[in-house]
Amino acid sequence: MGKRLLSRWFFYGYVGGHVRHVCGPKVVVRSQTDCIVLSVIKDCEEYITTFIDYYLAQGFTHIVLMDNGSTDRTLELASQYGQEGQGTILQCLLPFGQYKRHMCNYMAHRFSTHRWCLLADCDEFFDYPGSECVTLSQLVQYLNQQNATAVLVQMLDMYPQTAIGPQQASRNFRTTHRWFEVNTLEPQIIPTGLQNQLPSEDLHLNYGGVRQRIFDASPLLSKFSLIKPDRYLHLVGLHLVSWARVADISCVVYHYKFLAGFSQRVTQAIRQGQYYQGAAEYKQYQAKLSDEAGITLWTQESIALAGPQQLIDLDLLTVSERYRSYCSAAASAPPSATSLTKAP
Repeated sequence: MGKRLLSRWFFYGYVGGHVRHVCGPKVVVRSQTDCIVLSVIKDCEEYITTFIDYYLAQGFTHIVLMDNGSTDRTLELASQYGQEGQGTILQCLLPFGQYKRHMCNYMAHRFSTHRWCLLADCDEFFDYPGSECVTLSQLVQYLNQQNATAVLVQMLDMYPQTAIGPQQASRNFRTTHRWFEVNTLEPQIIPTGLQNQLPSEDLHLNYGGVRQRIFDASPLLSKFSLIKPDRYLHLVGLHLVSWARVADISCVVYHYKFLAGFSQRVTQAIRQGQYYQGAAEYKQYQAKLSDEAGITLWTQESIALAGPQQLIDLDLLTVSERYRSYCSAAASAPPSATSLTKAP
């Protein structure tokens, strides 16, 4: 543990030495029941306004964005929120693939030690069981009561019913990209040996999905991205954690990767080599995309998104009896008492 802590603080200092404050509060005043969003961003102007507006509307009290050298309007658009005090905008130009985890770790410990935060990419939109009747602060209150420090979040790749073409992405993607699939997911157990305290509930990791079906890729579609950093919790890559007390529920991020213009973004990612193993997964995407002007992901087995309760019924999300009881007690409207009752 000592070597791990020394390594973490070495990289914290190293990244901190390369961070430039762009705008917004340098210090964020926190409460025990609030939650903020932390994101490393680059060239995501088609997402950034929708991303920030979504999380502010969901009840997240602040957004911290670390720009990694955008060449489009991402920084300009994000800075509007920083100037209004709703976000803190930073910039760090260290190589993305090598330092993204350390950038996330830097933001988490600078802005969220002993407080809850969500690590989210700009194409990920968070939701949780009971969100129709329990506020975000009530969710955080529950996690605090359980003394949890990490929540497993399942990633759901969303896509449209029509072909994904080369044209510019629409800002209306959350409406058009409302389809997903579960029959192609491959569940696996959470690795042992990470010193995590796991609940008795059946939490698992998912691999594959539509990216396995179409591109022969097998990405990890689960990550511990809702965390409460302390001196023990440690990010293992970008998806796993060690020395965490894992909550007895799982949450979801709707992942809008497949927007119009996807092929151009794949080409850019390969050219920059900024993702895992030199963008190896993106090279698999390119091999398929090079044969088709547009690609259709939708099939007869695709499912239209209805919300978290639907995902519970499909066994994608896990909720404990304790959390069901908490939601029933916390909700003000009588129908909420059964809102988390799983369909037989």
